[in-house]
Amino acid sequence: MAGNIKEPSKKTKEQYDLFIDSYLQSFNATQSAIAAGYSKKTARQQGHRLLTNVYIKEKIKIEMKRLRERMKDEGLRSFAMLIGIAIDTEEKIQKHNEAEVEIIRINALIDEISLELSELGHQRAGVQRAADAIDGRKADLKERKRGLLAHVENLDAESFELEKERRKLFNERSKHELYYLQVRDWEKLQSLKKSIFQDILDRGGFKAIDEIKHSGAVNVGNPLDGLTEEELRRLANGP
Repeated sequence: MAGNIKEPSKKTKEQYDLFIDSYLQSFNATQSAIAAGYSKKTARQQGHRLLTNVYIKEKIKIEMKRLRERMKDEGLRSFAMLIGIAIDTEEKIQKHNEAEVEIIRINALIDEISLELSELGHQRAGVQRAADAIDGRKADLKERKRGLLAHVENLDAESFELEKERRKLFNERSKHELYYLQVRDWEKLQSLKKSIFQDILDRGGFKAIDEIKHSGAVNVGNPLDGLTEEELRRLANGP
């Protein structure tokens, strides 16, 4: 494990390692979260969150690179190529997961500011109406009207600052949206990643956990069979 990774507590590390072990066999974050002891009700959210954890990300990355190096050492170019595409695909999914978390956080802040702006707008309208109703030509009401108009200016200044902050958040959100995948694209990448890893396991003579129970040879139809490296990379990179 890289030295710059902050080690979690022993109990947390054990649960993280259970998740990692399961994920490296199934490549399904939801199922792996359940296998690690998380609630089935929140397994999908937990799975996405766990994949953004530094300790987990780095350990998965190390294991994947180790496998890729092993393939290179053995001179199995097709394996190394598939691992490279799988890692690229995994990074896209990781970036999506991180972007999703940030977009949710930013949207919550935008909603808060929008509510504040709405309340300020309502308050300003009331103060402005009160100011307009006062005859400023009367000496005894001039000060009252001046105070109300000053309040309107203060509310406008506050709204201006909030609007600036909201625009910054919109800009920040747009940067994360570059990595956000639509459901259809996310599912395609997940399917591609699973197919690639299954292909690697099949070629390497490994069996998935649920296939170990079967006796005899297990024939797995693989949609990647026959595809060229260029075609595989086009799938990984999307249209």
